[in-house]
Amino acid sequence: MFRFFRSGERGQMLMFAVLLAPLLVGMTGMAIDVGSYASERRTLQNAADAIALAAAQELPDSAAATSTAATYASNNNIDPASYTLSITGGTTAPKVTVVLNDGHEFAFMGIFGVNNKNVGARAAAVKVSFGGGAGIVPWSVTPAT
Repeated sequence: MFRFFRSGERGQMLMFAVLLAPLLVGMTGMAIDVGSYASERRTLQNAADAIALAAAQELPDSAAATSTAATYASNNNIDPASYTLSITGGTTAPKVTVVLNDGHEFAFMGIFGVNNKNVGARAAAVKVSFGGGAGIVPWSVTPAT
């Protein structure tokens, strides 16, 4: 008698596997796409930081800062059309700001209608002298004259 009921349960695991397979594949695809988006965002942020810090070294000479920024953008495989460089603050506290924008193509999210999304990063660096004065060396004692 028990044998009769148990034979009717054959193939249940196959049905569960067939029903859950699309869900598992979708979750895997989403994890891959979200991970690749986060990786691209981190890469852009690293590039923005490098460009801003390198350009700030050349301040207050804005032409040299712009040239250095272009060199570092090229070294980080950043298209010149995808970044904006702005220099503000004059000569007392010059500040360089870098804004990067790029598009990211998704591999699996197209199933849900999301094919691409913009990825952005922003970094700023400022060049100031200690105490607001020029020629001041921190942590030093100057000899009395």
